[in-house]
Amino acid sequence: MLALAILAPLSNRSFAQDSDEAIRLLSPPDGASFGVCSCYDPPVFRWETSASFKTIEVQFSVNDFAKILVKLRVKPELGAAAVKPSTWRKILLLHRLRGGILQWKVVGTNADKSRIPSGVFSLELEEPEPAGNAAIEIPEAGAAPQISWETRCNQKFKVWFGSDRSFTRKKAISAAVKNPLIETRKRISLKASTWAAIGKLAGAGDAGVCWCVESLDTLRRTTRTRVLRFVPPPALKIERYDVGFFSIRKPKGWEVFTAGYCSTFAFLIQDPSRPLRRIFYFGQIGPVYTDQSAKDFDTWYTSQGYLEIPYVDAPVVFPPTAESFFAHWPEVAAMKAAEAFMPRFPRLDGLEIISVAPQPGYLPLPGADSALVRGIFAEGGATGEGQFFGTMVPLPFSGLAQAYIVLGATAPKEEFSMLLPTLVACLESFTLTDAYINWCFVQQQQIWEGVAEIGRTLSEASDIIYDAWVQRSAADDILAQKRSDAMLGFDRVYDPDTGTVYKVPAGWYEDFYEPMRDTMDMHGLQLVPGDDPYYWMSAPLGSFDEIH
Repeated sequence: MLALAILAPLSNRSFAQDSDEAIRLLSPPDGASFGVCSCYDPPVFRWETSASFKTIEVQFSVNDFAKILVKLRVKPELGAAAVKPSTWRKILLLHRLRGGILQWKVVGTNADKSRIPSGVFSLELEEPEPAGNAAIEIPEAGAAPQISWETRCNQKFKVWFGSDRSFTRKKAISAAVKNPLIETRKRISLKASTWAAIGKLAGAGDAGVCWCVESLDTLRRTTRTRVLRFVPPPALKIERYDVGFFSIRKPKGWEVFTAGYCSTFAFLIQDPSRPLRRIFYFGQIGPVYTDQSAKDFDTWYTSQGYLEIPYVDAPVVFPPTAESFFAHWPEVAAMKAAEAFMPRFPRLDGLEIISVAPQPGYLPLPGADSALVRGIFAEGGATGEGQFFGTMVPLPFSGLAQAYIVLGATAPKEEFSMLLPTLVACLESFTLTDAYINWCFVQQQQIWEGVAEIGRTLSEASDIIYDAWVQRSAADDILAQKRSDAMLGFDRVYDPDTGTVYKVPAGWYEDFYEPMRDTMDMHGLQLVPGDDPYYWMSAPLGSFDEIH
């Protein structure tokens, strides 16, 4: 196979005349490795000579030149060969098919037709790499779901969706890129009908849908990502809810509960069939105590039959920060005043904080502390996850504090990541009319003045919630899953042979499986590694009943 290498003329370089070599190879260096992406930007082969030759050939082989795969004829004065992409692909393809280490050398032909070869350099073809960082994104209800992945030098792709890790029932979507050096990440939008068909593959509970990305590179090598899992969110239709003084976009069929007015206005919007799916906003919550002695005095005072204090059962929140307030949320929700204010006040039982992102300067009130909080909680035998935002403001010389502009979005743990964009979009759409805001100025000017502009819409706070979720860390994801499992009484084990994860009763692995391991058909199970996001968040789930 003979090909002509094209290169702009370069000055021919000569090395020391006392060298025994007539041709010395320069680059690529001996032992250099090349990935398939080099097919789109091939290397330039360079050498230098101590003699003048009539012709020069660059030769490639995989078996010590018992047979030459490709020859490149080059003008002697160039001292280099720039390989065409099509030629380089043929070289690498032949190397892949025949195996071994790819070798190259330069052969010079003199006027008398005698041939002088250079030494031999070897090149290594790197193994193909599967697509990376595959993700499914749903901007919000009604928007087209998107699948994306890093191409990693692959050119053609097939995304597989299956009912289980064996893809017993499956659906495939094809895609391609022209040049993976330019299109390093592929993104495709799914039609509503395609997304609906994928959703029908979902197993029960958090078994979800299994999926993977199969890749084919230009050398016709196939790779596949590890099998991933996701739980499709419920199909939601969004409608506008307008009661005159405020409006909001919400999922159709979800119930709306309101309470208070002006600075104390609040709403809760939730799915009656799955109350863990909810969004809420409270203009003001409290007061709560920041000093135990103040609470003790008020408790004694009311026990003596004096004036009743409606917040005497409030928790002591110290320090008076937004983080501390949310840590005490279940106690706040248990207050008589909370139930009287809104009978469906979100309880968030056992709320455990996963992460905190302070938001300094959000609310222009003295001593204000604002923060975004991610948390896990339990309700009705299931775990929920939520993003919460609020501001705590101490009330001077009183031992009390008040929370302002408190909002949250929650969903069942397995749905939260997919449902959050829709919940945030709904919160962001909340609007109070100018007439209502002006009326509140007249009614509560001193209190309302500091929060009216922020209370007008929740756009800024909603953006904070969504941006923080996008930027969350894998360590926080793992911690959230661990806390959720602990609340439900589970441990996680996995089969190293298949990558399948199984949720087992807490303590089962140490107390039952380890002593009986040798008698088990599946005797290779291990506890899930504590720091591997794949096994905690994305691996396919098997049934505990499969372990024999």
